[in-house]
Amino acid sequence: MAFILHLETSSSRCSVALSAAGELIQSMEGEEAFSHARVLTLLVSDLLDKTGVSLDELGAVAINLGPGSYTALRVGLSVAKGLCFGKDIPLITCTSFEALANQAPNDFEGIRIPMIDARRDEVYMQVYQSEHKVAEAQSFVLDENLLLAEVGTEKNILIIGDAASKAPQWLKHSVFTFQEVHLNATMLVRTSWDKFKAGTFSDLAYTIPFYLKPPNIVASKKKYF
Repeated sequence: MAFILHLETSSSRCSVALSAAGELIQSMEGEEAFSHARVLTLLVSDLLDKTGVSLDELGAVAINLGPGSYTALRVGLSVAKGLCFGKDIPLITCTSFEALANQAPNDFEGIRIPMIDARRDEVYMQVYQSEHKVAEAQSFVLDENLLLAEVGTEKNILIIGDAASKAPQWLKHSVFTFQEVHLNATMLVRTSWDKFKAGTFSDLAYTIPFYLKPPNIVASKKKYF
């Protein structure tokens, strides 16, 4: 049986999960926020110890490419690539939007908009019809009129993700419903298994984090001498 190790580092707390044939076996989450570089490999080791699965039994490693915390995404992808290179196994990549879109209730019919808080009135989002994306991911300043002009009012619209807690301040139309969800590694299981079966793997050498927006880097004003 090929096991898949899942790594999620886009959010404030990193998490890991182990699955087989699309079924979750066990998951673990770091207790401290933004401690990814220190705890991620420890979580992987603890997870494998508790499940009795060795690195040699892994069939693939799955990683959420983002968007999310810039530094944390780099940490996660570095660990994923290291495991894949070391054990000669494939890398599976998902996005935060794919993971969130799958968290909608099974009976929901309408437009799903995975939405990630990007501070202030800005979010990262992508529009899905059922489980299929119908628009490219974008950085979006919350504006009800602009959003409704893009997706219409003919169907229910589910806002799903950690931005669902702040979005109602701007999105007041009756077509909107909100589901606050915080990403963790268990949400990668379904998409990763589908990609594993289809042989949809990512290039180890050229895969990079999905930032969506470049980091805002400014020169330091500190005087060192």
